[in-house]
Amino acid sequence: MANSKNKIISFIGHHKFFISILLVATFLRFYHLGVASYWLDEGQSIQYVLNFKKYFKDYLAGIDSNHPPIYYMLLYFWTYLGVHEYIARSLSVIIGIITIIIVYQYVSKIFNKNTGLIAALLISLSTFHIQYCQELREYILLILFSLLGIFNFISYLQNNKSKYLAYFCIFSILGFWTHYFYIFTFAYLNIIFLFLFKRYNLKLKNWFLAQVIIFLAIIPIVILVLKTFFIPVAKGIIPPAGIEWLKPPNIYSIKDILISDLSSTNLLLYNENINPLFRKLAKLLFLVLFFLGVFSRNTKTNQKLNYPNICYLLFGYILFYIATVYLISIYFKPIFCGRYLIPLLPAYLIIITNGINSFKLPSLKYTAIIIVSIISFVSIYTYFTPKVFTKDQYRETALYIQNNEKEGDVICVNDSWVGVVFGFYYKNYYPNGTLNREYFGNPQNYNKLVSSLLKNYKRIWLVKSNTSDLDVNENVNIFIENNYPNLKKILELNFVLVNLYLYEVSGL
Repeated sequence: MANSKNKIISFIGHHKFFISILLVATFLRFYHLGVASYWLDEGQSIQYVLNFKKYFKDYLAGIDSNHPPIYYMLLYFWTYLGVHEYIARSLSVIIGIITIIIVYQYVSKIFNKNTGLIAALLISLSTFHIQYCQELREYILLILFSLLGIFNFISYLQNNKSKYLAYFCIFSILGFWTHYFYIFTFAYLNIIFLFLFKRYNLKLKNWFLAQVIIFLAIIPIVILVLKTFFIPVAKGIIPPAGIEWLKPPNIYSIKDILISDLSSTNLLLYNENINPLFRKLAKLLFLVLFFLGVFSRNTKTNQKLNYPNICYLLFGYILFYIATVYLISIYFKPIFCGRYLIPLLPAYLIIITNGINSFKLPSLKYTAIIIVSIISFVSIYTYFTPKVFTKDQYRETALYIQNNEKEGDVICVNDSWVGVVFGFYYKNYYPNGTLNREYFGNPQNYNKLVSSLLKNYKRIWLVKSNTSDLDVNENVNIFIENNYPNLKKILELNFVLVNLYLYEVSGL
């Protein structure tokens, strides 16, 4: 017992700085975790797990094949603990914390312990990472599997051991079954291997066998993508349209990702108390540290793939990923978005870490760490302000209706997508909701729906999303007020990104 106690004390003493960083990271990710209600995309995630068999069948049938099942399978079992926001989102938090541990372990192994500590600190204080740790979506898991794929690829190059190639296969398979965008990480690593395998005396046949295994494991995904997208596009059945709410990017989109999003300095724009000069200097600092990290000559001679070469590799990864997604978005299908580029975050912060290490004087190095930490904490503070942090308030809307509904009422939602998350709160979260719900679909059917409601109900609650990305049926309330004078508006409430109206049928 005493020996075990001594080992624990020794472990804590040896890793005290990292444990301190991890405790801060854990606090920041659990802080306010259940305060905001689920927004539209999270509502879809909850719908998947509440109807998991249907989701899985629809996925395999190609009916709803946009989101591969690994994350939702984990979430399905996780929500046996409950579907409260705090409980469900804690799965993403735990995945994010594991990512920080992996960054520390691998960076310490590849470089040194101090470098691992700085990298762990930067990702712990990354608001971009905190945001997706607090969201019920698969992007945080994509970061983890992309990171593990890259690190095991590097380990395979350095050590030429089959176990690292096997790990690469496993995490690549899991990456594909988590999100289709793992293809960009996978493609880049294959290109790098073809350039480097002779230099490190690696066998091409072993690598080829690994790719065959990965391909066999993702055949269902390949079939789904071909069946639901590429073949219909090739036949002209469907146009190669992008994700509905995304627009084609421009050159400034690349600037925003590299300078603002990955550094989390974009959130500084939402803090009116911050001097504009501070915002510009913060972005400039990250940009300078990034290029210092890429081109600095700190080497570690006891490894085949030395320090700057790894940063070149990560820099190439960032450029390849962004350039590929950008070109696809311009010439084929708009998919350029921060959440789809989030796998680049660890690579970006490792390069920033190298930039900090490029300072020879310890005083300059510590000053850089302190300044970056201050900028990060200001960004975190801004993130947790109500203006930024509060999501679509469907929970509050559902609770208000339940506290004020009467017999003879009906609820209408301006879109079925909105109805998913609102319906979860109205029927599952607060289980006493009993009113019927109707959905406004095709505008040509508005008159038919409203006429039917007038015959059967005394009051109509209208729940309307005010999300800028969702413009479907956004003018339902105007249609009702302009065309049905016998519907008297007796209530209008504006929740965050949700408008609530109550109409009473006059003349009854």
